[in-house]
Amino acid sequence: MVVPTLGHPRLGLLVASVRETTARGQDPLDVLVIDDRPFGARGPNQALDLGPGPVPGVRVVRSGGRGPAAARNVGWRSTRTEWVVFLDDDVVVSALWAAALVRDVTAAGPDVAALQGHLRIPLPDDPRLAGPEHARWATTDMVFRRAALERVHGFDERSRTADGGDADLALRLRTAGWQLGRGTRSVERSVRPARDLAGLRTETHNADDALLRARHGGSWRARAEVGPGRLPWHVAAVAAGLTALTAGVAAAVLDAREPHVAHAVAALAGLVWVALTAGLAWERAPRRTVLTSALAPFAAVAYRARGAWRWRQGLGRTVPARPLPVRAVLFAKGALVRVVPDDAGPDVVEPLPGARRVLRGLRADGMFVGLVWDRTDAGCGHLTVAQADTVGREMRRVLGRVDTWQLCTHARTEGCTCREPEAGLVLRAAAELGVLPAECAVVGDVRDGIGAAVTAGARSIVLPTDAGWA
Repeated sequence: MVVPTLGHPRLGLLVASVRETTARGQDPLDVLVIDDRPFGARGPNQALDLGPGPVPGVRVVRSGGRGPAAARNVGWRSTRTEWVVFLDDDVVVSALWAAALVRDVTAAGPDVAALQGHLRIPLPDDPRLAGPEHARWATTDMVFRRAALERVHGFDERSRTADGGDADLALRLRTAGWQLGRGTRSVERSVRPARDLAGLRTETHNADDALLRARHGGSWRARAEVGPGRLPWHVAAVAAGLTALTAGVAAAVLDAREPHVAHAVAALAGLVWVALTAGLAWERAPRRTVLTSALAPFAAVAYRARGAWRWRQGLGRTVPARPLPVRAVLFAKGALVRVVPDDAGPDVVEPLPGARRVLRGLRADGMFVGLVWDRTDAGCGHLTVAQADTVGREMRRVLGRVDTWQLCTHARTEGCTCREPEAGLVLRAAAELGVLPAECAVVGDVRDGIGAAVTAGARSIVLPTDAGWA
């Protein structure tokens, strides 16, 4: 089970409900909580609230605040089971949920990639609040076959919202020949309170819609079964609002011979804007206030324009499909130089056979080259920070130009985000180079390992350093 979270207050309730459902004679579930809060926001008193007492079978992995798609990729890539179930952090599973999950995956045919559970929202009889219950392919409760995720390379981390990533994955799975279906299990979610102006951030899905259109064509909504969307109505509301404002200013400022024409245009456009805003407010109540409903069309159009510019740049070009091409290769220290005893001196650097040739070839192909050193030598007293910098300078002198150099200087007891399987070094290197983590390949030896690459969403290569690069 993979649960991405930003620290929702109901996370402890979800963990408790999972304990209860697995206590009814079911096999225990390995629960992987993906903490997607940014690394800088995590302090010693900011641990996730997983409920009272110890939480056996629950493991927390941080993903660095890179969005829901990246967090989910970190989750399923950190497991080895045939099936992986994703749950939102604000739901509660029923007492018989685990048994229903077992029935669902047991009955699934070999061509079934995913089975969606049912979402129940206890609330008064109000049809305006029923939308989330009928959302298609939402990972609120979705179990995926690992082979299918591997086939399509998981979630597209360019999607910044959960809904956009879900729709994109469903389309790619269907294109690859997999079937998507419904299961028999169900989860429960309470109505989310209105967040006033903060709710405008939910309109970021319009930027993802531009990505989906660029990648899957204009018919993507019908094929993904997600409905027509409200963008045309948002565009109409923005046009009406701007027309009313412009005509009103013209009538008040300009010395027009027939000012009643401008007044009429302003009045008519204003009525259209009020009607569209009132309709949106009624549809979204009580989760959205009137003020948010008035501003939402402008936010939606702005996000959509930004997404269209980013993914098509106004030239009609479509975005590249996953997997993204590799643009940077990051090496652990042991993948380039022979490991020497700490007392040999920081200026003793012996390249592995073929290392220089490989680096020259990568640079000639236009690749970025970086070093990520997550060993804690500098933080445990074996090497001072100054000596570690000396090692880095000597490696760059021996091996040639390096575009980024990331070093962990923390002690083992500090709980830093550098040491594996944490991805701090890889994420910082990607940010410095201006590339996505998915556009990086991390090369490590059997001593350094490649767990950070899995967490970061980068590709990984394990090098048997005894053989070198020959």
